Amino acid sequence: MKKLLLLVLALSTLRLMGQTSDIVYVFDNSVIATYKPKKVGWYIGGFAQTSFPAPNIYTTPYVNLNRIGIDLTLMKDLSLMFGSKVRNGVLPFEYNPELWIKLRLLNTLKKNDDLWDVTLIANVSKELYCGVGLCIPIR
Repeated sequence: MKKLLLLVLALSTLRLMGQTSDIVYVFDNSVIATYKPKKVGWYIGGFAQTSFPAPNIYTTPYVNLNRIGIDLTLMKDLSLMFGSKVRNGVLPFEYNPELWIKLRLLNTLKKNDDLWDVTLIANVSKELYCGVGLCIPIR
């Protein structure tokens, strides 16, 4: 866990002069953020969790990072993402491989890369997930 945290902190200090970034909400209550400078990029995902031990006691939410992987462009608006998901709360940690298919919807129809776009994503691994998000071009 310590190595994973150090890797995330090291990657977050990179200078962002890339092609695209995506922020995707997956319908298992998690969020995936991707960064792709050229044809190959990376993604990281997690979810916020809070607990309510009693009706009048509030605890501060905390973020669990549980996904990391590689984002590979196959065609202009079609990407293949593969990586690993860590199942939380289980010791020792269980790693499940993931395979995502990502499609940038509006750029496929309009043929313009300079606009913000809608991203659709589907997971074909142990469990089936889908998500929708926003693609932000960085020029």
